Amino acid sequence: QTLCERMAILDTKTSYPGRGKSCATHNRLITVSYSVIVDGKKENVCKTIFMGVYGVTRGKVDILVEKLRASSYGIIETDMRGRHQPPNKTSDDEISGIHQFIDIYPRHESHYARL
Repeated sequence: QTLCERMAILDTKTSYPGRGKSCATHNRLITVSYSVIVDGKKENVCKTIFMGVYGVTRGKVDILVEKLRASSYGIIETDMRGRHQPPNKTSDDEISGIHQFIDIYPRHESHYARL
C-alpha cells in the first residue's frame, strides 16, 4: 500500500491520433509519476531511483501500476495467492475417520522406552 501511495497515474499530455493503426497500439495511454519522501518533503524521481530506494523489481512496479489502473478509487485489492482451498486437501470427516480407525487398535509402550 505504501508503494501505491508514492505512485500517481496521470493521463498523457499529448497524443497523436492520426499516425495509423500500427502506432495506435504502441502509444502510451498513461504516465506514471514516482515519488519518494526526502526530509519530510515529497520529491519526484525516475522509475529506476524509485525501484532502488524501495528495493523492488521492475516487474513488481509494473504489476502495481496495472492494479492501480484497474482499481476504481486508487485502492488495490489484496494479493489472493495461496488463499484458496487446495483441491486435494483431506476433509475433516476423513481425518476423524482415520483417527477412529487408529484408536481401534490397542496401544502399547514403545520398546525403546521400556527398561
